[in-house]
Amino acid sequence: MNLLAARKRISRKWGIVLGAVASSLLMGASMGISAFSLQVAPPSKASGDMQQFVGTWTATHQGTRFLVLELHVEKSKLAGGIKTCSFNMDMQDGTDLITITDEKLTESFPIRNASVSGNSLSFDWKDPDGDEDHLKLEVTSVDAGRLHWVGLPDGLKVAPIPVTKDAAKAKLN
Repeated sequence: MNLLAARKRISRKWGIVLGAVASSLLMGASMGISAFSLQVAPPSKASGDMQQFVGTWTATHQGTRFLVLELHVEKSKLAGGIKTCSFNMDMQDGTDLITITDEKLTESFPIRNASVSGNSLSFDWKDPDGDEDHLKLEVTSVDAGRLHWVGLPDGLKVAPIPVTKDAAKAKLN
């Protein structure tokens, strides 16, 4: 009997109205969700910020290289190392008095905890004596910058060390 019994159906007019209401609700929900969507910054922008630091930065004193900072991008992060020769700096009054005691550069010591902020790169490294040093490379032009010693004990000051970027090596990276 149930198979043969006539069922009440929704009229054509109400079907169109209900379809329009359901479509409007779905469209409204979709637009509301899209307002909260997340957008990821393109990796090229972050990579571009790092490119100004990539290359070989050299500090010289009276024609002798006493510090070489080599930087490259590795797995979307800045990496590299520092080579130094044996030198002393006057750390009492912030002058740029540097005394080179041995002109031979050490092997490269890796940089750690590199972070970029605008035209500055902050990083840590352990020097040949095993001391933890904190430096900041401030880029002042395409091929020039200054290295600042950060976090020195009270009373010790070091003038910023001028560095130049080796253009030939920078193009190879």
